[in-house]
Amino acid sequence: MSIHELKNELIADILNIKDKDLLLNLQHQIKKKTSHKRLVQVSLSEILQYDVKDTNPEKVSLGKHQCEVKSWKDLYTTVIIWVLDDRNIAELKAPIHDHYGRTKYAVSNSPTHAEGKHFTSQVQHGKLYIEGHGNTEHHLKTLVSIFQLFGIASDDLSISFWMNESDYVVSVTI
Repeated sequence: MSIHELKNELIADILNIKDKDLLLNLQHQIKKKTSHKRLVQVSLSEILQYDVKDTNPEKVSLGKHQCEVKSWKDLYTTVIIWVLDDRNIAELKAPIHDHYGRTKYAVSNSPTHAEGKHFTSQVQHGKLYIEGHGNTEHHLKTLVSIFQLFGIASDDLSISFWMNESDYVVSVTI
């Protein structure tokens, strides 16, 4: 079957679909897969202004560190490891809380939160455990919190990620 025959068959199948929600979802998926992507580079202090849902980071850099990453969790754990290594922290006197600052830990000497629940997605680094569970926004806000805790400027972290050009909005202040 040629590509044109396949295309015509697909169009005929789509025209027979009566479910509006399915068609809208299909339209969204096609747009997402075929739209042009743009590589955006922002600092940690700027990234929360962007809708990063359905995006993937590509590179991250902090001071002398730079590497390619595959996911927001990968970026999150990589940056935390850099911060711990740069500060020569092999063990903690007290766990480091996530951005909520209540009962969940971002980093601890054991893979257990304050209320006794085990880390859902632990990443071990030496004797320390990083809780990798969380969505992108949670990871980014927790990084901001950790940077504040260690006195690191959020502008020092550079993040490159791909996003659809149609979603890219430059905010201008006058």
